[in-house]
Amino acid sequence: MSGILLGAMLAAADYHVNFLVVLALALTVISLIAFNSLIPGIVCAVATAWLSYGSIFSLESLILLLLGYFVYRLVRNHSPEQGLFRNGIVVTLTSVVQYGLLPIFGVYFVCVHSFGSWPLLIPSFAIGALCLAAVNAPYVQNQTTRIFHTIWAVLAFAAMAAYGFMRIFDLWHFLFVLMLPVFIWLLMSVWKKPETKDYELKFSVATLLFALLSGLGYMVYLF
Repeated sequence: MSGILLGAMLAAADYHVNFLVVLALALTVISLIAFNSLIPGIVCAVATAWLSYGSIFSLESLILLLLGYFVYRLVRNHSPEQGLFRNGIVVTLTSVVQYGLLPIFGVYFVCVHSFGSWPLLIPSFAIGALCLAAVNAPYVQNQTTRIFHTIWAVLAFAAMAAYGFMRIFDLWHFLFVLMLPVFIWLLMSVWKKPETKDYELKFSVATLLFALLSGLGYMVYLF
């Protein structure tokens, strides 16, 4: 959800976005991924295509539905343990693509019918890295995993900061920095006492808030 949220907010910051498209897309993901409810998910996916393109029979809508099915199968067949660095850098980077690039570019395209410019790769990597760190959270009792868990979190903040400097400079673009003390506290706690009880939930919520603040930093001028 973090990637979907940030993708929709970055799209809204650049273009006029139909809120109903974002809502239908979010319901699609919740139905298919979170609750594994195929029929409601299909209904929401068709609604997304119709709201985005005005018809479910246009070529664009059909391509969108086919791509959505491909992403759904990819996510359903993906095991969280594949994101562990011990499985190799290629598999790990594939997880970053799945958690970052696919949702952000996918949502951005559905909302505005454009993939945007190449700098969008940077926040995509940032949210993908942070989501990968969240996926690694249940395995932080292992020291190697704990090291890469920390590295992914640091890279996420560095990438988001780089994206802020690449855009027209505005302090609002760095609103996500408000989450820095929270992540420092989380990482310090897991290094002092590597227990996974409630840690994965806390890290996931912090990741969602990171995405929310990152997006708000670029949308603030709309209010």
